[in-house]
Amino acid sequence: MLTWQDNSSGEDYFQIEDREIHQSEYIAVASASGNTTSAVVDHLNPGTTYSFRVRAHSAGNNSDYSNETTVTTFPNPGTLCQAPAVCFNQSRFSVVAQWKTPDGRSGTGTVVRLTDDSGYFWFFDPTNVEAVFKVLNACGLNHAFWFYAGGLTNVQVTLTVTDTTTGAVKTYTNPQGKPFQPIQDSAAFSNCP
Repeated sequence: MLTWQDNSSGEDYFQIEDREIHQSEYIAVASASGNTTSAVVDHLNPGTTYSFRVRAHSAGNNSDYSNETTVTTFPNPGTLCQAPAVCFNQSRFSVVAQWKTPDGRSGTGTVVRLTDDSGYFWFFDPTNVEAVFKVLNACGLNHAFWFYAGGLTNVQVTLTVTDTTTGAVKTYTNPQGKPFQPIQDSAAFSNCP
């Protein structure tokens, strides 16, 4: 869904253009009726970064282009659980940890499965557990999947949980230098089952 402000008057339609971030030329991909401020652009490739711009058109005249906006589409949910990735709750959820130390080192945590709905991450050494988590199917209780996590670290950590069925994403960040705060999100994903 692309939105903009209608700062023109008397336009016939809005022209919507996009380009993949590595391309130099924009192409017209859609149009929207005059006096509208949004459009759905649905031809996009998964896991791709696009830039968009919009301009008003009337009787052979075009307005200046809007500011550009850049977005990255969700990856193809079907590829999120392919090896070496590890997914949970019957391959429904992908859980990824990104870490960063105060001296600027960063990386992706290595995930280890404990059960079908729980696992842990190590960052620096396989014998040093940094964070544990679980993704619970609580559809019978409150029509949601729950995400709980705890950490044994004070480095910056961003946990990203992706529902591979719907493409919905939730992120949880622990700030640099703060003890990892427990995450108890009992309404993380409401698309049951």
